[in-house]
Amino acid sequence: MDFDVPRWLASIADCPREAVKLERETRSRGMVNLRYSLPGERTADVSLRTIGGPPRRAGGWEVVAWIGRQVERVEVPPGTRFEWR
Repeated sequence: MDFDVPRWLASIADCPREAVKLERETRSRGMVNLRYSLPGERTADVSLRTIGGPPRRAGGWEVVAWIGRQVERVEVPPGTRFEWR
């Protein structure tokens, strides 16, 4: 399975995928934290973290996005390939 983070954010923010721009990426203890700029001077913060263990043995991934006061969450299966650029 592939999971396109900018496409997902675009669907949540009701904007074109091309308008979702990665600003920052940090990694810490099995987590990936991302910040995107969105149209209208909005930003989106996204965290990708494993569910139930380290990345190679995890039961899946939890992806959480914060856009202003809106919070969206999705779980994806292990082995998912992420596109976040």
